[in-house]
Amino acid sequence: MVSTHDLVRLIYCSRAMVPTDNLLALSAILSESSRNNVRDGITGLLAVSGGDFVQVVEGPVEGVRALMVRIRNDRRHADIEILDERRVSKRLFADWSMAAPRITPDLTREIDVAVANVRREPAVTIERLSRTIQTHSESEL
Repeated sequence: MVSTHDLVRLIYCSRAMVPTDNLLALSAILSESSRNNVRDGITGLLAVSGGDFVQVVEGPVEGVRALMVRIRNDRRHADIEILDERRVSKRLFADWSMAAPRITPDLTREIDVAVANVRREPAVTIERLSRTIQTHSESEL
């Protein structure tokens, strides 16, 4: 088990090199990410907007760094930019090996705004997006 002082949260954005409006391609990415993240003790969120990926990954420092090496070598990403990296005492996405919000008309605008603002205020934007998605998910139950 990873102690809380060994956890890191990393936020990055990249330009998608796959069509982001193709649900099959996105589903394959999420499936692969989820499988690998469970194996490596990583949780997180993937948001897509306007051809950009924004991803938050949380987990052991070594696991997150190894993941970023894989992402840098992944042809589905270009122009990768680390926006924030910090040690954390708890995970925002503890129950999600790779969360991806269900895109509905009312959530699409909020995700678009979050992706547009993430470079300016990465940590704050991700915390807001986390609350929005959790609230939205709970209301669908």
